Amino acid sequence: MQPRSEKRPRQESNLKPSAPKAEACDQSSNYDGRSLDECCEMPDHSPVLEINVEQDGPVTVVRLLGDLMGNDVDRLGEKLAELTSAPQARLAIDLARTTSIDSTGLGRLMECVTRSRMRGGHVILVAPTPLVSGVLEVTHLDHWFEICDTVDEARQRLCSDD
Repeated sequence: MQPRSEKRPRQESNLKPSAPKAEACDQSSNYDGRSLDECCEMPDHSPVLEINVEQDGPVTVVRLLGDLMGNDVDRLGEKLAELTSAPQARLAIDLARTTSIDSTGLGRLMECVTRSRMRGGHVILVAPTPLVSGVLEVTHLDHWFEICDTVDEARQRLCSDD
């Protein structure tokens, strides 16, 4: 037997109305001469994706540092499109210092690999962090991407394409 819920009549409160709001204080006299807004302003903690590109003979190494998500992913997509525009481009994308990834980040990596394959190129992901590896496994993309443990291993595979 389930308990029956009863609608109770609304009781009047014995609380008195609150006092009128205090007048705004002189903000410039507090907080070391800064206004309240300046003191309480939240710093921008949006992570920035750092993209470093190194040319090593026929192989281009793209090292990513930070989050592979948000607005920075568009910038990465543009850079990868530029790098895979040449026929037979060979890229090693180092993910060893990538802290997180979302669906947009995965999409940009997939676009890069697809574009490269269509032009006879080759892209290898290198040393994904445990978090990134987990996302690749859950999405079953760990079987779609070619992944190496080190940049040297990727470089050897990319150079053996000749």
